[in-house]
Amino acid sequence: MITCSVINVLKSSIRRRKTIEVEDQYVLVGNESTRTLYKELDDSEIQKKIDYEVRMRDGTVRLLSACHEEAQALEASKNLHTINSRILALMGLLQRHRAKSVTKRVRRRESSSTTDEEEETVLEPCKARVSLSDIRIPLMWSQDDHQKAKTEQHIYYVFCLLKMDNQVLDTSMVETDESETDITFDDVIVFKNVSPDFKLELEIYYTVSSETAANRNSHTKKFTKSKSTEAMKFVLAGHTHLNVDHLDDKIKTYDLKTGLVGASFSATTASTEEVHAPQLALWGQVCCRLAAKPDCLGVDKMKGFLDVQCLNNGRHTWSKLWCILRNSSIVCWHKEDDVDVCPPVETIDIKMNMQIKDSVTPTLKDKHIIILASKTHDKEPVISTETEEECIKWKKALHGAIFNVTSWKQACTTSMKIENPSRKIFLQPQKLYDSVDVVLSPLAEEPENNPPQQHPAGHDEGGTGTTDAKCTYDIWQRRKPEDSSEKKNKNGHNGLEFEA
Repeated sequence: MITCSVINVLKSSIRRRKTIEVEDQYVLVGNESTRTLYKELDDSEIQKKIDYEVRMRDGTVRLLSACHEEAQALEASKNLHTINSRILALMGLLQRHRAKSVTKRVRRRESSSTTDEEEETVLEPCKARVSLSDIRIPLMWSQDDHQKAKTEQHIYYVFCLLKMDNQVLDTSMVETDESETDITFDDVIVFKNVSPDFKLELEIYYTVSSETAANRNSHTKKFTKSKSTEAMKFVLAGHTHLNVDHLDDKIKTYDLKTGLVGASFSATTASTEEVHAPQLALWGQVCCRLAAKPDCLGVDKMKGFLDVQCLNNGRHTWSKLWCILRNSSIVCWHKEDDVDVCPPVETIDIKMNMQIKDSVTPTLKDKHIIILASKTHDKEPVISTETEEECIKWKKALHGAIFNVTSWKQACTTSMKIENPSRKIFLQPQKLYDSVDVVLSPLAEEPENNPPQQHPAGHDEGGTGTTDAKCTYDIWQRRKPEDSSEKKNKNGHNGLEFEA
């Protein structure tokens, strides 16, 4: 009996622990009609991502040992730097996720006063796609450095590292020297599934080539094997932080900070003495375009007939209009068929921090009034529904729209263009024709006592009309006659026989 009771207690505790773990994986948001389960990122999934990045790092290290050109070593070293930053970001996310899970469990055990009605009031803002483009970094060289000769100038290789939560992306690598006044990146970086409380960290890294600017157009320098096994180190030139307040459809200028003070926890840098590199002379600012497109844009949240209070000739009148809650406004038409035909007759803008108020007047007992109150001195929009069920639906949709506008601010009220992500390749692929050195053998020259080889009439050697350079391989040996109507001999071979 004691053994059975102990087994039953163990089974119940295991069952309770599994139930808690399953509940911790989901966050319940919304009401009974629009209730959605948002599954949080599981610890095992984060660990799989970390393992994947570790394998990528091992492969990059092996690739680095096989590099024999400086451009290859630079690209591999940059990828290795990005992968290391991505691993650190994922490890930080895993630690925060575990701490959050423990906090939730402690709160559930200590307090059981949270009811379903309180959980239904929790609102989650919509996600968005955030893009960063048109990155330009002004430089400020001294007059002596700017007027240096090409043989004295250094080649700087610069790239940007962009960090947002667990997403770490990088730009292409751009080379510059003391004769240029700014650095321009043509990349378009796009982050997906971003919350409005995001924090984008932009870090600028650089290293210096072992060659001078005068040898830029010459052949790349080959590394020795002992030098190629070591990754090139990068110096942190500057960094800045961007958030939802910096969203704009135009290019803006932001201040840069130098050093590790204020940088992300995963930021790493090498000293200029360690890499034997001069300082990259930054102006102290960076120009870029930070845009966002929330997922709620372009989606009709609610639609139906509403009684809208309009102002006609100084008097407030009611008009029954077909209304659609779209983006950050309520657009109204006289009837449903006019949506795609004519412009709206009335538009009610959803503003930040709006409040929804109820008003039941004695004269309109059969209607349910919704007042959109704001802190501005403009007239408060007033709408009404015929049934209580419609009123509840419109209120919940309006609460979500107001919360999205308040969270995303200008991104909800202004249409910002999100371009497709692009990337400029730093190391251009070399053609096989350019990579193979063709050396003509001196044996190709025929002695004077040997008769020349017979070739088809109308063709000269090499097809170039000159006999100065002879190839060691006769291209006419396996060439078929262009005239397919030529007669063949008894063995079935072509009539023109070429010497092997």
